[in-house]
Amino acid sequence: MRKFYSLITMLLIVTIASSQTTYTWNNAAGGQWTDATKWTPNRNTPATTDILVFNTGASYSVTNIPTQTIGRLNVSAGTVTFSGQGGTITLTINNSTGGADLIIANGAALVQNASVDNLVLGNSATADISGTLTENGIYNTDGTTVVTTVSNTGIIDNRNTITCTTASKLMMSSGSRYIHAFNGGNIPDATWNANSTIEFTGITTTLPGNFGGLIAYGNVTWNNTLQTGNISFAGALNTVNGNLSIQSTGTGDIRLKNSGGGTTTTNVAGNFSLSGGTLNIVGTSQTHDLNVDGNVSISGGTLTRTGGTGNFNFSGASTQTFSKTGGTITSTVNFTINAGAIVDFGTSVLDGTLATFTLANNGKIITGNANGIRSTGAFGSIQVGGTRTYNSGADYEFRGATTGTFTTTTNPQIDNIIINNTGGDVTLSQPMTVNTSLTLTAGALVSTATNFLSLVVNATVSGASNSSFVSGPIRKTGNNAFTFPTGRVGAGYVPIAISAPGNVGTIMTAEYLRGTPPNATNITAAGIKHISTCDYWTLDQTGIASAVNVTLNWNGNNPCNGVNYVTDPTTIKAVHYNGTSWNTASPSNGTGSAATGSVTWTGVTVFSPFALGTTASGNNNP
Repeated sequence: MRKFYSLITMLLIVTIASSQTTYTWNNAAGGQWTDATKWTPNRNTPATTDILVFNTGASYSVTNIPTQTIGRLNVSAGTVTFSGQGGTITLTINNSTGGADLIIANGAALVQNASVDNLVLGNSATADISGTLTENGIYNTDGTTVVTTVSNTGIIDNRNTITCTTASKLMMSSGSRYIHAFNGGNIPDATWNANSTIEFTGITTTLPGNFGGLIAYGNVTWNNTLQTGNISFAGALNTVNGNLSIQSTGTGDIRLKNSGGGTTTTNVAGNFSLSGGTLNIVGTSQTHDLNVDGNVSISGGTLTRTGGTGNFNFSGASTQTFSKTGGTITSTVNFTINAGAIVDFGTSVLDGTLATFTLANNGKIITGNANGIRSTGAFGSIQVGGTRTYNSGADYEFRGATTGTFTTTTNPQIDNIIINNTGGDVTLSQPMTVNTSLTLTAGALVSTATNFLSLVVNATVSGASNSSFVSGPIRKTGNNAFTFPTGRVGAGYVPIAISAPGNVGTIMTAEYLRGTPPNATNITAAGIKHISTCDYWTLDQTGIASAVNVTLNWNGNNPCNGVNYVTDPTTIKAVHYNGTSWNTASPSNGTGSAATGSVTWTGVTVFSPFALGTTASGNNNP
């Protein structure tokens, strides 16, 4: 009996399979759907299980399509335009075995021409759109267990209606695009991959009725060249998991918020770009925040606010770039680099006559602008006309030729400063205090007796080298051993170091100077034959007095007139100047080699200039 049932089952399967006939369209010039001769083999007796294939690589129209049910539709090449017989017609694609039931291959296109024509996926049917579906009629993917997948190359160009009320029935894959090419209407419910795109191209006066809200879109592109009205998002564009791109608003604008109360937010996880049109952050009396995690590019158009409070926040977890090559910023738009965000402005300028700027504590700004950062005026990376707030708990990296001048919330204090200018040096234009660290990567930090750099208790220095050092005075407070990263532009890195002072309130200021020391020939220190005639250090102590060990260094940057600087390290001593003569020398001798070495003077309590001296006769030591 079991064998008998199995035989019946096999016969049924064979019968069903044999009833599915594949018909291939054979006329590149197009023609009527109902013309049996346009199909190979001739389609004389249409069946609900028929598989219809369009594989001619041409553009043509298929007309006179009746209301009909088929098994599968496969557009594998060319562009095919469907038109019905007149009146309302429905072409239903049944669930067929062995893969997707509606297939539009990559590079192929299906255009449904008439607004009254329906293309319907029957229950349990699936669609694979890897090419382009242009819908002037109605495409229905809302049936029971129906799924349409738009692949990474797929496009739905909607000019009328896509029926889908369950997000899981329309899957927008990474790289896919949905184009809303008409005014108003509704956006189909869909599952939007973070790298899928919804693009608006046909809006003139009316936003789609179900736009935004709890929907998390991927990329959002607004490019409505025929727009005439001011379109309000009413604070409903909450989540953009990809990029937000504003390309055109016609003669109107878009307003992220123009109604509703309280504070609303648009979070953009990717990049923001404005290349045309007008983006109005808020037009009501309330507040709207535009938070951008990715790069920001303004190359055209207008960014503005016409009411309430409009905030533009850099909020990324990794380095963001800011580029402005065109466009305008009007009204009071408040720009903020949030805590944890890092923004690289390069040589671009953030401006806006009424705009404001805030660098929050724990935020970071990177500038390559030749004028660095200024608190006022049309100089540097930040040139907004409103207030500029640079918080003392923020980080600053300079890749330009100068820092400029900027004012923090209290004193001119910064948390971390990074000097990374491979093309030149960075010049301080006011005194600065570093609360945590100075990182020297490339280029000298140039300071003066007026505009000097101070490091507070426990602040550190890293990265000092022959390509990056402090050229000018540097001050250190605290009771930690410390190597001053001193050097001189034109000479290089020649550090001076101290042991840990005995009191946290001790303040030491050091500088390496290139030139003849004062009264270089007036030497009264016992045993010293001569001192260097081309360089020396100043080291001054203020605050609470402490005795420290002082270490002077020599290397290839010290030599005078290109001759050897040291010939015998054991003859080198540290010599002190008392304002009249070089009167005392260190009890210890130098160590190291002629190329690089150091000499340490222990228990120093009297400071000011120090130089390298020698107990040997001759011109080269040192």
